[in-house]
Amino acid sequence: MPLLVEDTTEEPEVRALYRQVTCTEGGVELEIEYAPRFEYARAETVIDPVSAGLFGDGENEKVFLSTPAEIDFAIDTNDAQATHTVEADDTEWFCLQYGMQAPTSSDGCEEMLERTIEFWRDWTHDCDGTEADYPFGGYAHDEVVRAELVLKLLAYRDTGAIAAAPTTSLPEEIGGVRNWDYRYS
Repeated sequence: MPLLVEDTTEEPEVRALYRQVTCTEGGVELEIEYAPRFEYARAETVIDPVSAGLFGDGENEKVFLSTPAEIDFAIDTNDAQATHTVEADDTEWFCLQYGMQAPTSSDGCEEMLERTIEFWRDWTHDCDGTEADYPFGGYAHDEVVRAELVLKLLAYRDTGAIAAAPTTSLPEEIGGVRNWDYRYS
């Protein structure tokens, strides 16, 4: 879940998910399925092969799957499959972008990863566990920071609303009868 600069005039906002696959020894065979569905599967989906990936089009929405790896996809009208082997010490990147088509190189993916790591490290550095910014005297500091990271990742940047599905029906206590539904936000 990469973060781009806060000032979107410097760089266009890209809604994308990045996945890095690294094989540490031997080889690993990946089964890749690309089956986007638009308008809750009511819109017709058309998939076209393009350089560096697949382009899914569904009336007014578009999703682009790019990878620097050379993969031969078997394409049906509305989905695609492939098998790809990653060998020892190799890394492959996959990037799923909403609304645009911008192939990403391995170097570009690595740079985005480094920028994202730097952002989150800077963000969590603000809370060092001292009484001034953490009133519980260090109790469960690491757990609180981890929870803050999860909530920050789930928040929509423009409004601050938290994504519904991961937070629905959280129990007040494990095994308890009170489950809270946060989908309203």
